[in-house]
Amino acid sequence: QRGSSGAGATPGVVLCEQLKAEVAKQPANVFGQPVPAAERAQLLQCLENYIQMDAMLRGKHPHASFLLQPPPEGYLLQRVKELAVGSCLVEFKWNGGGYWGGRPWKPDFPTDSGLVVYLFCAYLLAPGWDFPPPGQRQASSIGGPLLVGSLPPLLPPHFTAVLPQPP
Repeated sequence: QRGSSGAGATPGVVLCEQLKAEVAKQPANVFGQPVPAAERAQLLQCLENYIQMDAMLRGKHPHASFLLQPPPEGYLLQRVKELAVGSCLVEFKWNGGGYWGGRPWKPDFPTDSGLVVYLFCAYLLAPGWDFPPPGQRQASSIGGPLLVGSLPPLLPPHFTAVLPQPP
C-alpha cells in the first residue's frame, strides 16, 4: 500500500485511507446498488491523488523528498501559497525563503530554488506523463496530457506540454 497513514499522517490522509479500504471491499453504494468498476477505480485514484498531494506539500513525496531538506511542519504549504500569489513568483528568493512563525528564513529551511525544483520534480512524477523510448511514438499523442511531435493545426482540448521530441 502506497498511502502514508500512520505516525504523522494528517486527518485528511487517515480519512482517505479509510475510504480507500471501504471502497475496495464494498462494490455497492449506500443504497445497495452496484457501483461500476470504472467509477470505483476513479474514486480510488482521486483518494490516492489526495494522499500524494498531502505528502508532497509536507515535503515527503515518496520519490522526490531527497531533493528537499526537511522543512518545519507547515512551512512548505505556507511558502507555496505565498509564491502562488499573482501571475509569477514575485516573492521568490533564489537563496532564501519566507518568514516562518514571525521570524525570517533560516539556512536550515529549504530555499525557494530548492522548493521550485522539488515541486517541478513532483509534478513530473505525477500520473499522466508518458515518455516513450526514443523512436517510438506515444500511443495517443493527441488528447493526452503530453504531446510529443510537431504542433498540429488544432491543439487538443486538454494538454499539459508540447515537446518537439521526447526528453
